Amino acid sequence: MGIVSGQDNSLASFSFITPTAHTTLVTSTVPAAANVASIKSHIPIFLNMKAANYTMWSVFFKVLCGKFHLLHHIDGSIPATPTDPTWAQEDYIVLSWLFGCIHEAVLTVTVEPTHTARDLWLCVEGHFRNNYETCAIYLHHQFHSIMKGDLSITEYS
Repeated sequence: MGIVSGQDNSLASFSFITPTAHTTLVTSTVPAAANVASIKSHIPIFLNMKAANYTMWSVFFKVLCGKFHLLHHIDGSIPATPTDPTWAQEDYIVLSWLFGCIHEAVLTVTVEPTHTARDLWLCVEGHFRNNYETCAIYLHHQFHSIMKGDLSITEYS
């Protein structure tokens, strides 16, 4: 394409909108969060009673909530407002994510019908954190019960 004589083809003839310090981008996080098709693509670890994976699982879950600006639903950094429809929708989204990545055996001992996402988060956290000593004793016993052939782990080492 050549320059047409008599016309100004410079960029100076265009008007650009440039962001300023006062520009605010308002977006809704609810639709994006509601469209998470598979929780497994974000949280590859399934929380269950038998695996010692609570810490890693909780990191993945916090990252997911942070990614969609919903971390306050589990960390309590913003007070719950169940009467606000947007807050309620966000909380149901986080609850559905929790239900999708926690084994039924864990949910059976932690979930209540009136739980918010934070309530469930705290129950699950308490269940795994409170059982830490019990798990440590169990794993210590399991380790020392390992046999290599006819030798115990102590005799083998």
